[in-house]
Amino acid sequence: MTDIAENSDHVLKTRSPLWMMATVTGVFGLAFAYTVFSAIGALMQQAGGAYALTATGWTVLIAAIVVPILIFVAVVAFGIRRTIGEYVLLLLAGYALAQVYWINTLSLMLTSGCSFVSGNPFCG
Repeated sequence: MTDIAENSDHVLKTRSPLWMMATVTGVFGLAFAYTVFSAIGALMQQAGGAYALTATGWTVLIAAIVVPILIFVAVVAFGIRRTIGEYVLLLLAGYALAQVYWINTLSLMLTSGCSFVSGNPFCG
């Protein structure tokens, strides 16, 4: 009977030590989590406001929660078998993309906030 460690199908083969990959993944995971928690906070603030969210508001704010998670999962799946330098650069690029998406969401909330809520008398 073969041992699981000897079977190459069950071993994650990277070019860098696994502890280093896990540490880098954890640090960037915290950064991505901060973006997700900021989006959750924005959604809760808007949903708990005086005016009801429209379908556009729900869609944009839920997408602001889901997109950084999808980016993180895609980058980890694509980059986990790379060298540590390549992996850090991929995670950094993914984090930058998530931040650009979050800033665009905030910009949309500030410039087109009336399309996010219904019943606001100041929105014409």
